[in-house]
Amino acid sequence: MHAHHALKFLGGLQFSIGSLGSSFLWSKGSNRNKTNEDEGSKTTMAFFGSARNGNNNINGRFWTNVLIGLNVLMFVVQEATHGKLLLLGAKVNSLIDRGQLWRFLTPAFLHASLPHLVTNCYSLHSIGPVIEAQGGAARFLAVYFGSAITGFFLSYSFTRAPAVGASGAVFGLVGSLAVFLLRHKDLLTGAQQSLSNLSRMIVINLVLGLATSKIDNWGHLGGLVGGAAIAWLVGPSFSYRRMGFDSAHLINTWLQLPCDPTAGTSNLQKTRNM
Repeated sequence: MHAHHALKFLGGLQFSIGSLGSSFLWSKGSNRNKTNEDEGSKTTMAFFGSARNGNNNINGRFWTNVLIGLNVLMFVVQEATHGKLLLLGAKVNSLIDRGQLWRFLTPAFLHASLPHLVTNCYSLHSIGPVIEAQGGAARFLAVYFGSAITGFFLSYSFTRAPAVGASGAVFGLVGSLAVFLLRHKDLLTGAQQSLSNLSRMIVINLVLGLATSKIDNWGHLGGLVGGAAIAWLVGPSFSYRRMGFDSAHLINTWLQLPCDPTAGTSNLQKTRNM
């Protein structure tokens, strides 16, 4: 498949990753949640194609919007039922021990407070379209739901406190992006710098998570590792090859590669790493 058609959805891709949010450890007392934002982590990536205005196309973020909508809807229902839904779906170890295994997933759609919801929805809004455009809906949803499960499984394994929140899944998307950048750091313009920024942001968020007992760092770490593992197994992979077309035309039309444009004609081929 010609790279212009296979990869045009990545044209002028831009994203801003700020706060990653947090999974809330649930306990009596204040429900306030702090937003941890790395001001230096905002990165613009223009992998392919002509420059766009930076707005995500609706077709490239459909499932991101669906997930954000579900989180908002569940919070409204949760508030309308005075927290009963929270009791039915939160990660509670003793109830998981009794066989309520759905609690490895349902907490990802529940939030302890409005700031908690807004933080996680903003983070999903920022990175979700990037992952959705990279690998398509199936990979995006596999990473999101898989990361939510691995995040709450690790939380279940290492902390007894009840927990809710979507940030384990969001960390999984970050882990997926890190794998994508690592695979293509020698191929994509700006990938190495973006990987460095992303790694720094991950470390900062995990360290800040240690500053308060309200943040479930085990859930974050589990989501991060789960997302990276899923992306490694099924994530998209691009290769570089030479073809018999006019290189100047290809480069000027849709591609800026970190290579000498006079060295011959180049193209990218999308391959599946299943």
